[in-house]
Amino acid sequence: MDFRVTTSVAQPPDEVFPVFGEASFVQSLAPSMMGLRVVRIGLRLGEEIEVRFTGLGPRGPWISRIVSLDEGPTGIRFVDRSVELPWPFAAFEHHHGFEAEASGTMIVDAPTFTTRPGFLGPFVWLFLRWSFGYRQRVYRQRFGRAPGAARASSTR
Repeated sequence: MDFRVTTSVAQPPDEVFPVFGEASFVQSLAPSMMGLRVVRIGLRLGEEIEVRFTGLGPRGPWISRIVSLDEGPTGIRFVDRSVELPWPFAAFEHHHGFEAEASGTMIVDAPTFTTRPGFLGPFVWLFLRWSFGYRQRVYRQRFGRAPGAARASSTR
């Protein structure tokens, strides 16, 4: 299952991207009721991100590795693929994009996942879609709303 969430912000990609390596910022991306805690974080190819949830949602360690990183003139993109996941996830991959726009950056979140058992997928999709929607407000607060930007959007 997958979806895509995009948010236009006022700062350029080279100022937005590094903030995703700050534990306090990453912790702010989840609603406080989820109890997200960053154990370690890295944004370079091969580095790992480890988080734990202590509230609403999955329990236990969630470890992902940066498997792709592309820093180019039109933006920055990276992919983290999970190597250890809490139940009910069987697989999780998150494509991140920081695409240059005239007024700042289009932040793109595009996760893909499977669950075990599979029938839980639609329920997990709803929960994740809600939690990624929460990020849009955090992005705008931290980086500013891009002047003249359309509303944040999402697609299935």
